[in-house]
Amino acid sequence: MRRILLVAALFALALPAFAGTSFVFECHNQGSVPYSFQGKAWIEGPHARYDVIEGSHPLFNPKMSIVSRERGAFLMIIDHRQRTYFMRSTDLMTGQLALWKGPGTSKASKHTVTASSSDETAKLAGRDTKKASVHVAYNMAMELEGEKLKGRVDADASFWMMPGALEAIPYGLHFALKTGFPPIDADIAKALAGKGVPLREVVTISRTIEGGPAITETFKLDVSDVKEEPVPGSMFNAPEGYEYREPSFGFGAQ
Repeated sequence: MRRILLVAALFALALPAFAGTSFVFECHNQGSVPYSFQGKAWIEGPHARYDVIEGSHPLFNPKMSIVSRERGAFLMIIDHRQRTYFMRSTDLMTGQLALWKGPGTSKASKHTVTASSSDETAKLAGRDTKKASVHVAYNMAMELEGEKLKGRVDADASFWMMPGALEAIPYGLHFALKTGFPPIDADIAKALAGKGVPLREVVTISRTIEGGPAITETFKLDVSDVKEEPVPGSMFNAPEGYEYREPSFGFGAQ
């Protein structure tokens, strides 16, 4: 917690404006509990900010801003209704998909991360993009109320990339391809490094437990209205006068 508060204090320092990229996004999750949300994002160097305009999600709701700092190492969640914010390290956090981990406590082993590029191209938001794919797989050991279980996770992700730096979003926009297991996430970040900025993402994950039926979930994201424009450094801080307050709904590493 001391480290989080120190980072929060450093974020409060005034930052100048830098050349950055802004865009509008629309996300849809097709799983056991479907949801969608829309908003606007800004990316500059190692930092990104997402402002939600419409949506139904425990975190990505209107009047909420999510700031990713230091190449995705920390998240700042800003609640504009209550004029408060809080922060979390992302080491053990998963992305938008619920199936990266199992019930109870989970440990991963024997993981593979395979990246490939294709000649498939598309014009998205008026920009030329090229398709990149990543496959992630690992075994999983779980323990729930004293019972030990074994499972398997397989995920396929497609990213349509426009040229540019991916520094601020090492796991895709909205952490679409983040497992919450640091060694696997480090390999994912390496696989996506230098590929560009995603204007479309499709991530499908399948999880089986003890040889049972597979459960599948898909996260889709599309970007529009891409602009290169100055981004004030203050975009990546909590607004002046907002109070640091831990949430009452138990947000943590998922």
